[in-house]
Amino acid sequence: MNIRLAVALCSVLLVSPTLAQNATRPKGDLFGNITSKQEALSTARPASPQIRMAIVEAARNFLFDPYSIRDVQISPQVDLRVDGSYSIVCVRYNAKNRMGAYAGRTTTGIFIGDRGQILNSTDRAPGCFWPEMPYGPFPESDILKKL
Repeated sequence: MNIRLAVALCSVLLVSPTLAQNATRPKGDLFGNITSKQEALSTARPASPQIRMAIVEAARNFLFDPYSIRDVQISPQVDLRVDGSYSIVCVRYNAKNRMGAYAGRTTTGIFIGDRGQILNSTDRAPGCFWPEMPYGPFPESDILKKL
């Protein structure tokens, strides 16, 4: 009986640093997906310079008239999976459409993989419209005006 108690105590002592470490990380669901807005926003961090430049390059290829882009703002990078392997960065912008008129402010969610690569993007991504989602200036987008 004393051996079982000692083994149980040792396992608690060995696991407790891991438990304390995981207490600050979002819990997620069975598949590792972050399930609440609060969990997702707790992972917010500025997008790296590499990701920001990748977004600029993607905009150059995606927009009909990338030279006309204005009023550009970017959100922090927010994890969608507990392990950080899948995240989103939101960008708000106004650019001209095929008819030459400004289309109005558009919000696009850009999905980022674990190595910082752009996986996909979607207009009107739900997380991009959270009132708590902070946006800030995106000065790197000025490069598009100088192409």
